[in-house]
Amino acid sequence: MLSAAVAWIAVLLRFGSVAEINNIEVTFPKIQPIYIKSGSKLELVCERSGTSALKWLKAPFMSMKYQEIDSTNETGVYFTRKDVNGRQVLSLMKDLTTRSDEGSYKCESQYMQSAPYRLEVNVLQVDELWGLSVNPGGSALIGCTVSTREPVGVEMRWSRNGQPLDLETNPRKYNASVVSFDDSTTRLVLTVRNIGESDIGTYQCNIILNNGNNYTHDVNLYASPQVKPMGRSKNLVEGHTLELLCRAWGWPPPNISWEYEVGPLDLSDGRVTAVNGALRIEEVVATDRAVYVCAAWNDINGTLHRTTASILVRVKGRLAVLWPLIGIALQMFILSCIIFVYERNRARERAEQERKETADHQSNSNAQPRHQGRDNTRFRK
Repeated sequence: MLSAAVAWIAVLLRFGSVAEINNIEVTFPKIQPIYIKSGSKLELVCERSGTSALKWLKAPFMSMKYQEIDSTNETGVYFTRKDVNGRQVLSLMKDLTTRSDEGSYKCESQYMQSAPYRLEVNVLQVDELWGLSVNPGGSALIGCTVSTREPVGVEMRWSRNGQPLDLETNPRKYNASVVSFDDSTTRLVLTVRNIGESDIGTYQCNIILNNGNNYTHDVNLYASPQVKPMGRSKNLVEGHTLELLCRAWGWPPPNISWEYEVGPLDLSDGRVTAVNGALRIEEVVATDRAVYVCAAWNDINGTLHRTTASILVRVKGRLAVLWPLIGIALQMFILSCIIFVYERNRARERAEQERKETADHQSNSNAQPRHQGRDNTRFRK
């Protein structure tokens, strides 16, 4: 008993007062117990006045046996120490939190084995349920699952680009549901219908706890590449420039390349450039006639998705444009000749017919007086 009193007096002489011994304060975070999303940054800050050094200790929830945290053997943990207005500040930090970081933490003085502040750190395990759209106009499911060590009230909402999804006014587009597997596991599911280019990408699953903490987790709606039609064919004349543009969409944004239907495109040819889906061939020649293929592909969680579209390019000679004109002129000449011959023959036929009619008329006129004389003779008898 006497030895304990002597030790206590020695502590008082070293630190000055009981108030200095017990003035350890946790200044961050303010909301406790602590819930932090797996993969996010853990930061605990305590401070005190006085000269005795501070240290952080941790104990598993089941055993509650505290051990000092050593940044040399505690993976990923590091400390910062500084003095602010005569107060010591000790920060414990870890950039990527995992479930192994759960436990009870306390900050205490180097020479005192007890402290009034103990922090319970709970790690939320959030898993992404990503969706995949293969065909435009189809539907896909996305979601996120939240698991905690102990039951906690969770409210979950959906947003995109920082804006809440308007689920009520778009019931045909979106449908959200919450599934609770048990008291510590909850899943938020979103159904997206009639998927188009504007629907793919990253959505945010917003997790709101009943203690005021809130977290955001990205969930991806992937899409295999879709290539927009380029038309069936394209005609060019030798010496002109070929320009083809391939437009494709998907998530992640697809890579685009050009090739022949029968093999790779020779990009070493100085006339040929292919950048960002745009193919350009200057001063085309007859050998550039081919079926050109635009290939779009992306990698979705280790699986390659590829889509193609093709177009036939025809290259005509420099005089090719004259042949239709020559053909038209030849047709007009032949037609004119036919009309000329036809009209000339018809004119001859009309002249011959008129000549015959004139001759017949004259012969009829000469024969009429003789008939009249005979008739008069008969009349006098």
